[in-house]
Amino acid sequence: MKKIFFMFLICAITLSTYGCGLNFENKTEQETLDFIARPDMNAVEKNVDNWYLFYNDRIYVYLFDPSDSTDSFFSTDLNGNDKKIISQSEDLRFAELYLIYDNYAYYYTTYNQGIKKINIETGKIYNVIDGKYLYLIPDTLKDGKAIVEYENNNLGEAHVYVAKLDLKSGILSDEKILPFVGTQLYYYSGESNKVYCIKTDYDNNNNVYEDNSLIYTYPSSGNDNDFVFTQDNYIFVVTTDKIIKLDINNKHTIIGEKPFNNHGYTLYTSIRARNHEVMGKVEHTAPICALAKPFVYSKDNTTYRFNSQTMEFKKIGDVGTAFIQKINSYIIFQQGALSTTVYDESTGKVSSFSSSNFGVDDKSIYIMSYDGDYYYQTTDKCDFRVKKIDFE
Repeated sequence: MKKIFFMFLICAITLSTYGCGLNFENKTEQETLDFIARPDMNAVEKNVDNWYLFYNDRIYVYLFDPSDSTDSFFSTDLNGNDKKIISQSEDLRFAELYLIYDNYAYYYTTYNQGIKKINIETGKIYNVIDGKYLYLIPDTLKDGKAIVEYENNNLGEAHVYVAKLDLKSGILSDEKILPFVGTQLYYYSGESNKVYCIKTDYDNNNNVYEDNSLIYTYPSSGNDNDFVFTQDNYIFVVTTDKIIKLDINNKHTIIGEKPFNNHGYTLYTSIRARNHEVMGKVEHTAPICALAKPFVYSKDNTTYRFNSQTMEFKKIGDVGTAFIQKINSYIIFQQGALSTTVYDESTGKVSSFSSSNFGVDDKSIYIMSYDGDYYYQTTDKCDFRVKKIDFE
């Protein structure tokens, strides 16, 4: 009996200091970073997609401990030291972290299926949106509002939803219900607050939509490689054999065409790939690109940037399928948990790192780099270190 009481007392002391399930006391810097980058919770079925963020030289982490079903939110410095438990609450259940803004971390949780925010200093949690799944695109944050979206592909009600979310008030505005286009991509223009997509009809025509308005139709070649985007106040439709330039005004007339051999070109999206879905939920992420000047990649994983004046794609590197994010003059590509590639638009320099993830704030890019075998774990050694790139 004394032994049981003593074990309970030790656990209570640890919980009050660090969190019993986290057991930080016995971890070295390297073990803590490994613990953050490859948590035990993502080795089980109920995993999460983006469970940590970087902000102001700290790492903010959500953790679900399968051993005791505890949900925790904590932070460390970039070396894995100065560990602080911020909150332990069911309101964090399977949190998918989006961004930190104005001292709050915003996240989606399956608990009530909504967006919540947690004060990163006090740990107090507030509801932002209840009762629905919404994916928040950090790149679109402007004046306290960000674009949120979802896709519903249920037969008879298939659609894509896009809106602006006021992060402080939780009010949704500029709501759009858009055509469901299957595997093809959507493009959101921040300049016009409109969404563009291509939908193939039963007559084998490709219909280009601006929100819900049909603006252009052309014969389909039968593949899904065609895509549409806007750049420098023009609309561009990339087909199998040509690039079409449309006037962005209400007439949407053709003002230019150029022959083009589309080798499986695809827009990079601003949406992180999801590794799980929640039973009973019909909404998922819709593939959307939100960059003002988008990038594409080809079948051979070559990455290109479009020039609206010459209507040509210029090679900038070899990245392949990736999540993409823009911050200042930097474009960041995250290829799964394999690599992070940073492209500096101002200099044209491309830098690649073996990295499982990255994050940004308004001053820096943070890269969770590693040496070793992340995926196949054929060796025990996999050392993590955070690399920081300051904008200055």
